[in-house]
Amino acid sequence: NPDPSSGATEVFSDSSNYGTVRGSNESVAGLIGQWMNYSSGTISGLRNYGSVTGERYSAGVIGLADLEYSNTTLSISNSSNQGSITGTDYVGGILGQGYAGGVTDGIHVSVSGSTNAGDVTGDQYVGGISGIVTFVTTGSSPTNNSASIASSSNTGSVVATGATGYGGGVLGEFDSGLESDATIELDSDSSATGTVTCSAGP
Repeated sequence: NPDPSSGATEVFSDSSNYGTVRGSNESVAGLIGQWMNYSSGTISGLRNYGSVTGERYSAGVIGLADLEYSNTTLSISNSSNQGSITGTDYVGGILGQGYAGGVTDGIHVSVSGSTNAGDVTGDQYVGGISGIVTFVTTGSSPTNNSASIASSSNTGSVVATGATGYGGGVLGEFDSGLESDATIELDSDSSATGTVTCSAGP
């Protein structure tokens, strides 16, 4: 893996999955189970057509994006899911969870131009595009960590069955932890037309 200080960018593009994916543990997805950002990453043109069944961090494209290095970005663009997605926690049509932890600064994760048409089902933190984006860093200074979802759409149903079953047509939950300056932007070009059913939450 590249040194994060080198400024290198890892690229993963133009790949498809047509098969059924089943996992008995976490980080299960049609294309990438877990992404570790040792450097910035550009992910584009990934397409999942098969059903995905797992536990935590289940999604059509990336199960878990684990963002541990400062001043790096993860860009997911022009990707799609058409298969049904079933998991427990942190379940999404495109991304299960985007997570930044430890002493990190200047991390940005984005999803743009992506679509989900598959039904997404989980216990809690379930979203048509992403289940949850979480920033729980431990630094004392401003972190400048941010996330965005732009020009993306969900037409599949979203079902969150748990007692605290937060769910959303685009995003299940944004958790900024103790970071008062962490932000997320959902632009007006993103939409959800599928039904959303959840046991708790907004």
